[in-house]
Amino acid sequence: MQSLVDERGELNPYLEHRLFGRPPILFDMRDHLVRCLLGEAPPANPGEQPRQYLFCPDGPDGSQPATYPPVTQLYIGALADDHCDPFPWPMLVQPRHERLPVMVRDVLNTLIANFEEHLTEEEIAALSDQRRAHMLRAYWERAQQMWCGRIPGDDDGLRRIDYLGDRAWFRGLEPAQDGNGFVLFVGPAP
Repeated sequence: MQSLVDERGELNPYLEHRLFGRPPILFDMRDHLVRCLLGEAPPANPGEQPRQYLFCPDGPDGSQPATYPPVTQLYIGALADDHCDPFPWPMLVQPRHERLPVMVRDVLNTLIANFEEHLTEEEIAALSDQRRAHMLRAYWERAQQMWCGRIPGDDDGLRRIDYLGDRAWFRGLEPAQDGNGFVLFVGPAP
């Protein structure tokens, strides 16, 4: 098993970023992974609403290798369309067991864990005034809504997910142009 994906490897289709259309999975990184939906579900009959199916993170969907060939680590080092260079919170995705490759669910769980972290005072101070105002708007919106079965409340504090503002939905990954891991794509609710 390789430790990182090289130019010959490819991402699992669930994780691939698409330029057009709906992403393969619909996943709000502020919420539980069990609420993730499959993004491609055509309507049963023409003119009807698209069907929605749950993505099974602990079942056959999430248990697929994140890459082909499988790897033991996967690096996400950049956020697409972000002006902060370098991305302040790169992620090294590792499997939940040392004898397994990185699975799709490992990638999604790492994203949740990374963006769930509170910001330190130093991280907040390092933000531009514009970015800080953007994050505070996202924070107040998040603090008043139910996420993961609870309303965070006014004293929850700034989290990394607030950095994304209203673009907290996973849109996929693409190989970084410099060959150093992957770029994370995010967007607004579909």
